[in-house]
Amino acid sequence: ARLRLRKGLTGMDIDCMLDCRAELGEGPVWDCARNVLYWVNIKAREIHRFDPASGTDYQWLTPADVGSLALCLDGGLIAALKTGFFSVDPSHTRFVAIAEPEIHLIRNRFNDGKTDRQGRFWAGTLDDQGEIEPIGALYRLDPDHTCHKIVEGIYASNGLAFSPDGAIAYYAFSRRRIVWKWNVDRADGTLSDRRIFLELDVRDGVESMQNRGERVGWGID
Repeated sequence: ARLRLRKGLTGMDIDCMLDCRAELGEGPVWDCARNVLYWVNIKAREIHRFDPASGTDYQWLTPADVGSLALCLDGGLIAALKTGFFSVDPSHTRFVAIAEPEIHLIRNRFNDGKTDRQGRFWAGTLDDQGEIEPIGALYRLDPDHTCHKIVEGIYASNGLAFSPDGAIAYYAFSRRRIVWKWNVDRADGTLSDRRIFLELDVRDGVESMQNRGERVGWGID
């Protein structure tokens, strides 16, 4: 299928490359070495590898909901599954737990994730039962496989990103309609000087809990 937007509005075309009918498709990661696109179908528990040259989309089933991926130099993957970080051997469809910091939190699952220039994989969690409680957190998995909790009190982790020089980290706290940014110590991955990068009006962005007729606190500010 091919979708076209009017040039006067956007100046570009949009193509549908894969009519996959994903239940919850997220987490695209481009593999420059192999010219393929990895992405996840979270609720269907699928990792996908799409080759735009051939149009082939290969799939692996995961043992739990999968939120995001990181690429490894040896061709393997690190996957943020429901409870934590797992190494993935695609050739044998094998998943090995590295760290499961939220194995005890049955309501939670890992969601968005992103690697920084030093090879650290950052991924956050959310309350998977409606994002009602601020029980999610942001974690950092270092190359030596040590896992660190960076931020807590989160309803839904989204939109992780880093500036081109790796000196700034961005993180979307969806239920508050806020994107935070921090300074990043590129040597050890610590964050400092959290401030608001973007704050959406209550009429924009994610539907508020209040609009659903629910009364909840916002957690951390």
